[in-house]
Amino acid sequence: KLILFFFLIVFCISNQPVSLKDKEFVIFYFCDMNGRYEFDGDGRKGLATIAELKRQESKRFYDHRGQVFLISGGNFSGTGENMRAHFNLLNKAGFDAAFIGEEELNYLELNPALKNLKLPLIAHRENEFKANTEKLIKSEGIQFRISNTLAAIEDTSIDIQLLFHDGGSYDYVKSLDVQKPVYYFVNEKEISSFSFKKNVYTVQCPGPEKLGKINLFFRNKTLIRQKQELIPLNTKDLNQSWIEPDREIVNELN
Repeated sequence: KLILFFFLIVFCISNQPVSLKDKEFVIFYFCDMNGRYEFDGDGRKGLATIAELKRQESKRFYDHRGQVFLISGGNFSGTGENMRAHFNLLNKAGFDAAFIGEEELNYLELNPALKNLKLPLIAHRENEFKANTEKLIKSEGIQFRISNTLAAIEDTSIDIQLLFHDGGSYDYVKSLDVQKPVYYFVNEKEISSFSFKKNVYTVQCPGPEKLGKINLFFRNKTLIRQKQELIPLNTKDLNQSWIEPDREIVNELN
């Protein structure tokens, strides 16, 4: 009976109803930037639609109960002035964090003037451009850490980690031993969105015509509920609602 009572308590905690005191965070994400600059004649895909989704979702948090984040896992496209234009779009589209690879990092190191843009970049190594290797965001008392490496176990200031780990695998996930939630973004088609190890959750990377979305609910700095889904970006499927793209971003893309 004692064991049954214990599991009942755990079940009740994990399924607590959302209250007005809870904090909600929405994370829009994708793992690959390639193709996100495109905007076809039907108004599908692209940063213009993604930026509008973030704007609409942000309107829900008028009473300071949470925040919306937009994160790119990396893989920019373009070279030279084209790459410079892509960097400019990061701020205009409202990105909170964007991972960059070696090609982009080399370009930035050769163009230090781009530091003036104050881009939300995360690099995979120390660099002359001084781009950070992690991004810390504190909102409503919750400290988020976004990186491709795990924080030190003794760092108790971090409440949740979003981990885009290059070349990672399930074996790596199984090796994690953490006290606070870690969301591990996996570039595979079929995965479970639920934790199969304490405090470790896997997240599926969306395809080119979808955007990932995670809803996180905190109570007293403790994660009590989560929801994951993949959102179609203005698909031609008539069963999906239409999203009017951000016209300013459309003009930048044209």
